Amino acid sequence: MKPLYLHGAASVLLLSLSACNFKEDKTSDSPTTIGDGTTTTELRFADVKAQVFDQSCSCHVASNQGGVSLKTYAATLSAIQSRDLRNVTLVEKRMPYPPDALSDGQQALLKEWLDGGAPE
Repeated sequence: MKPLYLHGAASVLLLSLSACNFKEDKTSDSPTTIGDGTTTTELRFADVKAQVFDQSCSCHVASNQGGVSLKTYAATLSAIQSRDLRNVTLVEKRMPYPPDALSDGQQALLKEWLDGGAPE
């Protein structure tokens, strides 16, 4: 008959080895792939400004053209609320001009940010 401590040691060893393959589900912290392949856990205004507004909406970043400014977060929130930024850019595609000025990736990034509550 084997000593009892060997059974206990074998059990601990077996549990330790099986734990090596344990993977905790962290779906809420997993990066999200956006449009152009960019991955992020949470989009921020700075991301959208750099990748969308600065590149394709320069009239509204450099100046307050048409009464719409996308230069700061506060100004962009105003545009979202008063001008329905989502509708103008993603549904009707009136802005930016010309209508195909936003790439598929930029549209996806903007949509993801807006869907996420447009965090600063």
